[in-house]
Amino acid sequence: MVQKLRKKNEKIEEITIHNIEELLEYMEKLTFFKNENYCFRGQADYSWNITPSLFRNLEPFQIDLYDKFVQSIFIEKRPLNFTNENIEWLMLCQHYGLPTKLLDWTSDILTALFFSCYVDEEKTSKEEVKRLKKQDGIIFIINKNEYQKLSVREINKTKTDLFFISTYITNPRLRTQHGCFMFWNKQLILEKYIKEKKLLLKKIIIPSECKENILKELNEKFKICHETIYIQTNLINDDNFNLKKERFLALVNYITNAEKISESTEKEIKNFFNISFKGLFNNSTLYKQIDILNFIPKFNVETINKFLSLKY
Repeated sequence: MVQKLRKKNEKIEEITIHNIEELLEYMEKLTFFKNENYCFRGQADYSWNITPSLFRNLEPFQIDLYDKFVQSIFIEKRPLNFTNENIEWLMLCQHYGLPTKLLDWTSDILTALFFSCYVDEEKTSKEEVKRLKKQDGIIFIINKNEYQKLSVREINKTKTDLFFISTYITNPRLRTQHGCFMFWNKQLILEKYIKEKKLLLKKIIIPSECKENILKELNEKFKICHETIYIQTNLINDDNFNLKKERFLALVNYITNAEKISESTEKEIKNFFNISFKGLFNNSTLYKQIDILNFIPKFNVETINKFLSLKY
């Protein structure tokens, strides 16, 4: 039975469901005679904030440098790009774990339910897996019609805080997950933003003790599981991409937030470039005033990509 916990106003509501039947029953009532364009996001921990991975991995003073680097340095074969727009590339990177200003949503409620219950044990520490299995999951529901929708060529021309991206080019994982992307122009608290703008927000809590049975039912009845959600392709070499991603983030931290760098990583970077520039712009945004790719000797697109491709 669907349990309503709290109703703040007509647009903001929180409920609890215990199985797929209850979820579909709620969705039937929510969509009945309504011309809304709902989007869903599932998270395995109800207490996590809704925010893009870039804002979770880097400090505010690092964001601009990271953006500059990712557009010009983090270059890989772009198999699904039929335009010159970098956002198409970032969409692919997002699905392979590179932090971006993009936030994943889905038009499929059952896909969101999967993410609210699932923990990837191969990519998560044992301690975190154990913790997440004891945490309630959550599905967030918003109305996509209440947000601006921009094409990839309009993105750099807008100052809108949040908007959805309209693109004709999607990668296989995005298609199988019925995904869409919200772009964040700045860091903010989404729930506060929604409340201030008086937008729709529904929250569905999934008790931790129900997760295992829900995942089993999703697989048996709807064929929704790790293999169908994280479809494997040969578009990107996962191991190679993950290595480059780790080195890329380490390089950004090395320049702007040096205390996060281990001694071994520091030594590796220093030996490769044959110069120490650790903490050159530590905790500051002075790099905005110069062309950093020409400011540091041997620090250019070509040499940095060679560093990202080094084998351990």
